[in-house]
Amino acid sequence: MALGASGGGGGGATTGPASGGGAAGTPGDPAKATRTVEVRAGDDLRFQPDAVAAKAGETITFNVTNGGKIEHEFTLGDAAAQAQHERDMKSGGQMNMAQPNSVDVPAGATKQLTWTFTTAGTTLYGCQSPATTPRG
Repeated sequence: MALGASGGGGGGATTGPASGGGAAGTPGDPAKATRTVEVRAGDDLRFQPDAVAAKAGETITFNVTNGGKIEHEFTLGDAAAQAQHERDMKSGGQMNMAQPNSVDVPAGATKQLTWTFTTAGTTLYGCQSPATTPRG
């Protein structure tokens, strides 16, 4: 499974499992995570690392730190889901953190997202925060 970058706010990719709904799997139990991946979001509109490999069935906790001065989000999804989310943000939508595949990360904060990847494929992680997505 590959995770990779996406969207106006930058992003990254995971290679490995992907599943329906564009969210690449299911919410995971942090107690069952096989590893933790440290991810940095910055005002340069990039995630570091920009790619992460995952295996089908693997549960990963993403520790996402926002080293910037503006709010970012970390959203897992396939290309279609990322593109739709970006369109929603450009049209004045609000970040919807009720989604299990996404966390908002205020400036200077660290948030966690634990995900179980279920099938082979490529999943993107991206930020389409209103602060980073151009409107128009």
